[in-house]
Amino acid sequence: MKIELKNIPKIPRRQEKKVPRVQWEKLRIAEHATTYRQKVEEKLENMEINERRRTEGLGWEEIARVITEAAAETCGTEEKRVENPWMIGRDEEIERMRQRITRAVQRRNQLTSDIRAATTRREKERIELARQPVREELKEARKDLKQKTARWEKEWWEEILNDCRDAGERGDQGTVYKHLKKLGSRGITRC
Repeated sequence: MKIELKNIPKIPRRQEKKVPRVQWEKLRIAEHATTYRQKVEEKLENMEINERRRTEGLGWEEIARVITEAAAETCGTEEKRVENPWMIGRDEEIERMRQRITRAVQRRNQLTSDIRAATTRREKERIELARQPVREELKEARKDLKQKTARWEKEWWEEILNDCRDAGERGDQGTVYKHLKKLGSRGITRC
C-alpha cells in the first residue's frame, strides 16, 4: 500500500499573549469589586458589535480579554517575581560592597603581577608582605557581603512567616495562601 501525502497548508497557531499577573485579591474590597464590575460592563457594551456577533454572541476569548483588562486596570498587576526578594531596595549598599571587593581584587592582582615581574628575592618578599593585608581586606569584603546577604535573607523569611502566622491566627486564609504562594518552592531540594 502506498500513501501519498499532499502539501498540507500550515494553520497558524493562535498568537498567545501573556496574561498579566492581576492582583485578584484586591477584589475582596467592596470598592474595587464595584469598580471592576462597572468596567467589565462598560467594556462589553463598548465592544464593536457586527452581524456575526449579534447572531453568534461574543466569543470566549473576547470575554476573557475584557475581564482581564478590566481586572488589570482595577486591581493592578504584579511584577515579575525576583529571584532573591531579600535584595530588593538594597542596591546601593550591595553596589558599595561589590565595588569594595572589585578594588581589593584589582590591588591583589596588581601586586601578584608585580611579584612575577620582580627580579630579586628581596623585592618579591617586600611585595608579598604588601600583598598580605590586601588579601585579608578582600577576604573580609567577601565575608561582609556574604554575611549581610544571609542576614537579609533570614529577616525576609522571618517577616513572611510571621505575616503568615498572624494571618492564620486571624483566620485570613487568603493572606496565608498569598504568602505560601509567594514562598513557592524556595529552598526545597528535590530528591
